[in-house]
Amino acid sequence: MTLLAAMLAVQAAWFEAPRPDDPSFPIVNGRDGAQAQWMLELMGSGVAMIDYDRDGDLDLYFVVGRRPGDPKDDATDRLLRNKGDGTFEDVTDAAHVRDSAFGFGVAVGDYDQDGWDDLFVANWGPDRMLRNQGDGTFEDATAKAGVADDGWSTSAAFGDGDGDGDLDLYVCRYFRHDAARPPNDGKPCPFLDLLVPCGPQWLPPERDLYYRNNGDGTFSEVSKQAGMQDVRPSYGLGVTFCDVDADLKLDVYVGNDSLPNFVFRNRGDGTFEEIGAASGLSASINGREQASMGIDVADFDGDGREDFVVTNFSADYNTIYQSAGDGYFDDVTQSVGLADVAWWTLGWGTRFLDADCDGDLDLFVANGHVYPTIDGRSSMTYAELNHLYRNEGGRFRLVSNESGPGMQLVKPSRGAAFGDLNGDGWIDVVVSERNEPPSILRARPQPSVHRLRVELLPGPDHRAVDHSFVRAQVGGKTLLRRMNRGGSYASSSDPRLHFGLGAATKVDRLEITWPDGEKQVVKDVAADGLLRVERRGREPRWEPLR
Repeated sequence: MTLLAAMLAVQAAWFEAPRPDDPSFPIVNGRDGAQAQWMLELMGSGVAMIDYDRDGDLDLYFVVGRRPGDPKDDATDRLLRNKGDGTFEDVTDAAHVRDSAFGFGVAVGDYDQDGWDDLFVANWGPDRMLRNQGDGTFEDATAKAGVADDGWSTSAAFGDGDGDGDLDLYVCRYFRHDAARPPNDGKPCPFLDLLVPCGPQWLPPERDLYYRNNGDGTFSEVSKQAGMQDVRPSYGLGVTFCDVDADLKLDVYVGNDSLPNFVFRNRGDGTFEEIGAASGLSASINGREQASMGIDVADFDGDGREDFVVTNFSADYNTIYQSAGDGYFDDVTQSVGLADVAWWTLGWGTRFLDADCDGDLDLFVANGHVYPTIDGRSSMTYAELNHLYRNEGGRFRLVSNESGPGMQLVKPSRGAAFGDLNGDGWIDVVVSERNEPPSILRARPQPSVHRLRVELLPGPDHRAVDHSFVRAQVGGKTLLRRMNRGGSYASSSDPRLHFGLGAATKVDRLEITWPDGEKQVVKDVAADGLLRVERRGREPRWEPLR
């Protein structure tokens, strides 16, 4: 059997259902059900995977939103330490991260370049920067860092936008919510035949924020100087750093609710140019603005160029933008088989991932309607099945029903993070559920299917390596992956790169392109291991998977 035939013979991935010992606390996002009065309470929040104690296992940080007006509510963000045996320990108080703000998004990155990953939490009200002190605790460094914005922040992402070697920060913001002056004088607004909390069209949008890292533990908000205020304010929900024109300068793609998406192309001089319409990434194929909750970027068709997915509202499709080269993209949702599959679902967190380890990137979408009272209206429901689509030669087929009990959960899902929780080289999924306990979906390994993880590390000069590219040559096929924690919706994923190898027992050649354009090659890497590569540092180190 040829390598390609062996890869195609791999069956759909299988996700186990959450276990009884999984986290059981609810991810609070305001009041329950029909009692919710604000859109603020309906949007839901995200989750981050972070190895905060550097023991090799991914820990979990969940963002929550306090119930308004309830002085007895002790809802707080939660940090769970991965014990390495398949269970988690709540270390929220021990790690000094307790926070009862109304939270939405979380981003992970080593902003101060001390070798320990830090946390940025996007809130309604002051955002937070939690600096990892390397001893199991975090310091609230918000004031020192200068990032305590008090608007409504949603998603955020770290990336070295100015190419100076440290991580800058982009923060999406939604609309101006004033609890003392609610929209429509506090009365609900119409949607179909329902009366629901008023959405963004009733209030002015907030401007997004772009923080440049000053290299001394502080940031400067420079969105105006960077040219990012040369656009009308919008309702930002999803964001990722990317490279739309393949010039090795990080651009920024922002998913906006009900308004055109932004594409900020990096000019290389500290400023950006908005090219959303020109690139084809601002709207659907017919020029229609969509809801744009979650986003991801990866090379799903294997042509060496990165593509995008954007999740959208119900009675619409999740959009696939395929790269045509030279910074241009086409809406190919119809031709890749996604236009009519999920019409009534409402998508949030998303990721291109190789769920079955066959070398092709599949697609996961977390679903859940925004309105708790929507059940029965035009085939829509509040709690929904999440979707897994298998990549079959560049077309996607919905395989949730054949992908195990973990894909049969019916929940109001929101943020989703993706990574290897138990060190076996398969991608697990953690989903934040609105006002319900989170769902941990563990991938069940398949026999005779091989994989490789690659961990990229800063070298002696401590320059950030986030958004490095790696190309793996496997039996005549080239797989492109990028170190990207951000994207999805309000969440942050495993920074380690994942290569599904199918029947192949080694990677013939790995070519790493570091953020500054420097290349490094590693040859003949055995499968079923973790390869650690340090920029300009020690020789690459390989260790077997668990």
